[in-house]
Amino acid sequence: MGLFDKIFGHKPDTKEALIRAISALRIRSDPASKVLGYDEKMLDDLSKEQIYMLPEASIVTMVETFVGLRRQGVPARQVIETIENFRAQTFGSLPSPLPTSFFDFVAARISLEHKHGGILDEEFIDNAIHTSASVFGLEIDMPERPPYISHLQIYVEQYEIVLASYKRRERGYIFPWRLMAFHKNTREFAFSFNLEITAVSCRLGSHQADGCHFSFGDADPNMTQAEFEIWVVPRLVKQVYGESLLSDDEMHVLAVRFVAKQVEKDGFSIAFIEKDPKIDPQIVVVKPDGTSAAIIVRASTFPDAAVVSRNCAQFKEFIKNGFDSEILFARVMLGNADARNDIEKRAVLRTKPPLILFDGLKKS
Repeated sequence: MGLFDKIFGHKPDTKEALIRAISALRIRSDPASKVLGYDEKMLDDLSKEQIYMLPEASIVTMVETFVGLRRQGVPARQVIETIENFRAQTFGSLPSPLPTSFFDFVAARISLEHKHGGILDEEFIDNAIHTSASVFGLEIDMPERPPYISHLQIYVEQYEIVLASYKRRERGYIFPWRLMAFHKNTREFAFSFNLEITAVSCRLGSHQADGCHFSFGDADPNMTQAEFEIWVVPRLVKQVYGESLLSDDEMHVLAVRFVAKQVEKDGFSIAFIEKDPKIDPQIVVVKPDGTSAAIIVRASTFPDAAVVSRNCAQFKEFIKNGFDSEILFARVMLGNADARNDIEKRAVLRTKPPLILFDGLKKS
């Protein structure tokens, strides 16, 4: 029994039959198909015109052209440019430079031409190209691809952290961005935070080593790496350090005490310290010249500088109360003094004295 007998039951005898066979294979292999209620028999109800609108038809058509021109001796690079120039007239152009691999080129064209359709992962596209080329009489070696592209590798406490992007489906998901944690000594998977795309949803989620999955709600499938890092890094820190992290209120108290000690060294007398972080000002002082001043303190975690906004409700309420003395701002940044990298530096722990950065009092 040949390759196509194993996959399809028989070798497709027409281009349309090949498109239908590959489409059926996608339905069988995509875990989301059952959720959506798709089955292979639905393809029987599609007309030839509808079949030729499927992404599988685009793959087969590009492969057919590729095989035909290669048999005529046209170099592969020139074939890619020829196909691009023709399809760009209808579907738009790919950004330059064009991929040098035909497999990468087809994947890029499918992403452009069928962006609103179902997800075709890299592995499916590679197999569809290889299979179609074989039907048309040309054997093309499939590329060896890693399971993901690694964008960052760093150690945080007992974990090795990898920030990756997947182009191949895993457990029914495509992960455009995935931050994974492995135990440093055993290399066993510990947990991950993910941008997760299926045929029916795009969410931010988390997988744990025990099989648990948590969802954080809907997300933008076009989230950039920078946007994903802004979302994921605080959650990573919380996952690794847990209850040993200082709470926001605890950091606020620490910052207020630090500022109070600093201004006392500068000759200020402390008249009042507010314990509630939701009430401004935090400190009222008498300056060496006998005048009073209010100090509004804001604490933040490295590397985010605290923001004191006159537009916030807390500040407006303070001003409304008629305080007519000088108003000063104190921004305090807290970090982990024993950190080996910027992620560990975000972990402000109650078990260790923190790193404190303070750039002095600023006038409002």
